[in-house]
Amino acid sequence: MINYTFSDAIKEFQKLFEKALSSRNPVRIVNSEGKSVVLLSEEDFSAMEETFYLLKNPYNAEHILKAVKEKGYKYDSIRDLKDETGI
Repeated sequence: MINYTFSDAIKEFQKLFEKALSSRNPVRIVNSEGKSVVLLSEEDFSAMEETFYLLKNPYNAEHILKAVKEKGYKYDSIRDLKDETGI
């Protein structure tokens, strides 16, 4: 994830917008209070929504966990995966 302060993000918003689209990396923008938002492409957001929806079904969740493990991510259980994603 790419990190920017709020003031830097304002100055470079067009650049950040293009970076979020082209790099497929989310951009975290943090304000002076330490609160943040994340800028990401609509395509990535839609993919996340679909994954969250699929994780609600235990059968689908098992398949997703298996695929995630094959990609090298370390989750011991579906609960770990759901906790990480906030589901």
